[in-house]
Amino acid sequence: MIKSETKKIIILSLCVAFLIMFSIFDYVTDLDKKLIESAQVFLNQNANQTINDFKKEIDVRKKILKRKLENENIKNLNIVANERFSKIEIKNINQIKNEEYYQKLVENKFFISEIKDKIVIMVLKDNLVLFGECDLKSFDGFFDQELNGGIAKYFLDDTGEIILKNTNQIKFDSEQNNFLAKIFDLEFKNKDDQEKIITDLKNKSDGFLEFKMGNENYFLNYKSVGVNEINNWYLISIMEKDILEAQAKNILRDTKKLLFIDLSAIIFLMGYIIFVNKKYLFEIKKTGEKLNLLIENIPGGVLRRINNKDFDLVYISDGFLNLINYERDEIKNFFDDKYVNIIFLDDVDLLKKNIDEQTKEKNNFDVTYRLKKKNGQIIWIAERGKIIDKYIYSVVIDISERKNILDKLKISNEKYKLIAEESDSLIFEVDLKTGLAISDDNFNQMLGFDLPVNNFPENAINKKLIYEDDIKILYDLVKNLSAEKDFYEIEFRMKNKSHEFIWISLFIKLIFDDRADNKKLIKAVGKIKNINDLKSEQEKLKVNAEIDLLTGLYNKITSQKLIDEYLSGDGKNKESVLFALDIDNFKGVNDNLGHLKGDKVLIDVANKLKKIFRKTDIIARFGGDEFMIFVKNIEDDNFIEIKAQEIIKSIKCEVENNKKCVISASVGVAIYPEAGIDFKNLYKNADDALYQAKKSGKDIWRLFKNKKK
Repeated sequence: MIKSETKKIIILSLCVAFLIMFSIFDYVTDLDKKLIESAQVFLNQNANQTINDFKKEIDVRKKILKRKLENENIKNLNIVANERFSKIEIKNINQIKNEEYYQKLVENKFFISEIKDKIVIMVLKDNLVLFGECDLKSFDGFFDQELNGGIAKYFLDDTGEIILKNTNQIKFDSEQNNFLAKIFDLEFKNKDDQEKIITDLKNKSDGFLEFKMGNENYFLNYKSVGVNEINNWYLISIMEKDILEAQAKNILRDTKKLLFIDLSAIIFLMGYIIFVNKKYLFEIKKTGEKLNLLIENIPGGVLRRINNKDFDLVYISDGFLNLINYERDEIKNFFDDKYVNIIFLDDVDLLKKNIDEQTKEKNNFDVTYRLKKKNGQIIWIAERGKIIDKYIYSVVIDISERKNILDKLKISNEKYKLIAEESDSLIFEVDLKTGLAISDDNFNQMLGFDLPVNNFPENAINKKLIYEDDIKILYDLVKNLSAEKDFYEIEFRMKNKSHEFIWISLFIKLIFDDRADNKKLIKAVGKIKNINDLKSEQEKLKVNAEIDLLTGLYNKITSQKLIDEYLSGDGKNKESVLFALDIDNFKGVNDNLGHLKGDKVLIDVANKLKKIFRKTDIIARFGGDEFMIFVKNIEDDNFIEIKAQEIIKSIKCEVENNKKCVISASVGVAIYPEAGIDFKNLYKNADDALYQAKKSGKDIWRLFKNKKK
């Protein structure tokens, strides 16, 4: 193995030497092209720096003007030489608002214009404008700092006139002060370059050219200072070609020296590696034999694979082949030496995810997943390994037997946990793949049939063991089982051994496999509890809360709720009627005949009202001797008078208990929706009609009429 690595190092060293020589050869043979590319990059970067520095210098002067404009003694301006201004004056907006530059001044808050040998900077604030004149000579220091590399620079306006310049390093001046006129004295490398630079300067485009003047060759770079910035100026940069050529020759000389040193070092390294390799080759061979012997005796398998998407196999031990019952050549033929093809398909993505997460902080990992054996059997594998460079080195062992034991133990623990929590419940277990349900002997004692039951719950539904109205509850439970929740609880009715439907509570605890993500359900452990008595008690409490205990009619709260629900739902805009009635002379019954007789009168009135009206009508006692009847969806207006008269006729009677008392009924009627669109208004108007009936002599009925109409 070391010998192979030595060959690789020697080959790699030779390749490096070849690449160095090739790079130098390429550099020398294509030197002119690289000089042009370097000059273009250098001049462009230098131009950007110059433009940025110039803008900063302008910003400094602008800030000086701003500070003076904010000064309270603005009328008494003093010129200070080191503030870079030769003259400062102030004007009112009204004095300059008709000038051409006023709009730019308003938009930008400051404005720059050139006047022959000066630059004027204007700053606006409120109704005042501050003018600062800068002599072009005040920028000389700025240019001197930038021209240490033998680069001539010109600032041009949009007509080509030279505003600022410095050509101390290059003899490029002529009598012309317009740069566009100067270019006609130049000999360009390409015949179209003269026209190109004129066009580019007019179109505010940047560019790079070569030209010749006398016996000297030059590079020329032109760059816009920025559209609408500093009056659309241009920066022209010119550099002698000889400057870069001299630098390139120095680099080439140094590179040749470096190549000689590198080649000498490589030759020495190859000789040393060969010497060391021979010395230790025998010891390494013996160590490799011992290592192979150790690997083949590991209880499991040893793998070396590439850490890529397919886990390409580089080495597999005989122990691993025995684990999955494949021959070595079958791994190549059947699986294309890709470990990912041997892994159980459902576990591939999770395995990759677990390895990635565990090796973020360290290179070690410890995972479990499934493999496919040659006979089709699926086995559980525990793998522990480490990532070194691009390879995964690992040991795998079969843990299928241990996994099955742990799964059974987990199910048993859940079952006994449920039993411990509530001993009077029936415990059962359902295999979610087959639907097989099993339980203990107590199941028959409660429900009258034995488990196991196949295809649960469909089988129980088909045998009509589930109350028909509750079948959907059970189906919804099965449908919504997921890994997001590990327990569920529902209530439904089921037939017991006496063939009666009783209420039961069903609690289910889901059992998953041991993997962290992508949980899959194995089984469900559940308990069933008889809650029929509890449900009956709850129903009684509910009825007691809704019903008047003396008469068996609805109480006021319940009837109001039922009426409002109807009027806002099915009964909306359908004509309905509300009767409100009082028992006339009921106080005389209580006072003269006793309260027991009074209670009997109330019960008799309630029974009479039940006979007069339908089961679908809402009949209620509002307390004392007050009653209310709500009739849904009437179609005949004569119905109201008929029912009102029937109430009066039915209730009027003589009550005896040593003494005699005559009772009757006064009735008030309100029609929906004319008299109100909800219970509150409807009952109020019916009660007003009842008051009118009482006032008119009792034992009669009155209909509420809306006076506003």
